[in-house]
Amino acid sequence: MDTGFSDSVHYSSDAAASLPLSSVIEAAAVTHHTLLSKTNHMQAFAYTATAGHLTAYTFDGHAEASIFYVAYTAHESTQPHRPVTFFFNGGPGQSTAWLHLGSWGPYRVQTGMPDSTVTASPLIEVEDTLLTDSDLVFIDAPATGYSEAIAPNANQTFMNAPRDAMVFSNFIRRYLSVNQRTHSPVYLYGESYGGYRACLIAQQLVADGISLAGVVLQAPAIWELSMTNERSFEALPSIAAIATYFGRSDKPKSMNLDDYLKLVQEFTSGPFTTMALQYEEAEKNQQTLPVLSPEFVGKLSAMTGLSVEIVIKSFPFLVGALESYFIPGEELDGYDGRHHGKTSSLSNSYHSINGAVPAYLFNMLHYHNNGPYIFSHKIPFSENSAGAIPSLFKALDSRPSLKVLAIVGIYDLIVPFTSVEKELAKLGKRETVQILRVESGHASYLAENVRPIMRQRLQSFYR
Repeated sequence: MDTGFSDSVHYSSDAAASLPLSSVIEAAAVTHHTLLSKTNHMQAFAYTATAGHLTAYTFDGHAEASIFYVAYTAHESTQPHRPVTFFFNGGPGQSTAWLHLGSWGPYRVQTGMPDSTVTASPLIEVEDTLLTDSDLVFIDAPATGYSEAIAPNANQTFMNAPRDAMVFSNFIRRYLSVNQRTHSPVYLYGESYGGYRACLIAQQLVADGISLAGVVLQAPAIWELSMTNERSFEALPSIAAIATYFGRSDKPKSMNLDDYLKLVQEFTSGPFTTMALQYEEAEKNQQTLPVLSPEFVGKLSAMTGLSVEIVIKSFPFLVGALESYFIPGEELDGYDGRHHGKTSSLSNSYHSINGAVPAYLFNMLHYHNNGPYIFSHKIPFSENSAGAIPSLFKALDSRPSLKVLAIVGIYDLIVPFTSVEKELAKLGKRETVQILRVESGHASYLAENVRPIMRQRLQSFYR
């Protein structure tokens, strides 16, 4: 029997906002559905959707935050060993709307990517949903969605990496406990900064004795957050991939893209990085900048499709140059460099997904709140100087069977694929750590041509 829930609490994204404990309610709307799934051989697949709140508690029993979540559980979830996967976007400061209605839940907004001419974005059933492999729980961070801190905490309390990861970990423990899922294999799926968060959560859950089985890192920003300059240096292969997409790089027609990008990576880690660091050091010490040789500049121009003049003017930070000057009069989209201008399908996707969430929650899941669903906040977030790799390293050392799958897009300028590969290499050679490189941008699950590749790898990852 379906049960709707009208939530009268007003949730705020203000830094100082918090809910009095007396107003916090653990309640949810519960609805029952069926879908036809390709991964279930187009058989009817029955599931339950739960949309509402659980309270994240510290280990000593203090309420931290009222967390809004949407869970999809198969009717066979009475089996104690069915996996459960927890999803979260990043930012920091984003709700999980993108993953919720863009990736692997039972419904998604069909964006038509990478076709930038598509304008209609209908909400459709997801034939390749991950629900056939795992129960799915989408979590909104404090100050996003309908989540908020509980006094004496404030939303600002969780705006740093350790506390952010801890409140997510505490929510996950609470969900597993309330729903009698403490023996279920647990998976994490974090996108962008959510990948950073996932590494910290993994360390915490393993230390807590939770049965963590796998971590999926979707375009993960897992490096030291303040190291933006170095990451810009490492974006050259992504820039070359974008230039190749537009037919403006020096890739020979006889060479496949992977082999070409290997050559670009070798140039990036060698001559380019050497010169870029010399430039950075000279600027820091207010010294005369090194002279770029004509051969060096010509090579960069050929790889990037940018003019010699723009390369000289912009070096070593070529990401901004590509976004601003590659197509005259239009701005390339950093999340997927194949898209540009007002017709960017990524921009259309953002508006379509955001617009679909409130109606989907109300009409399909029977959860209603008179206040706005908070897609993102602008509360300052404290950087963590350690990066995420040390936490992931500890989790893997404590649980050698833990599987990690990183999914990276070659057209992503926000999280360059070479940066992710370089960071994960710090873990050493481990059979349980895999990388899937796809011809897409940041949110690769939105791309119709890439989804089958991702879904096949994810199916193997779970099974």
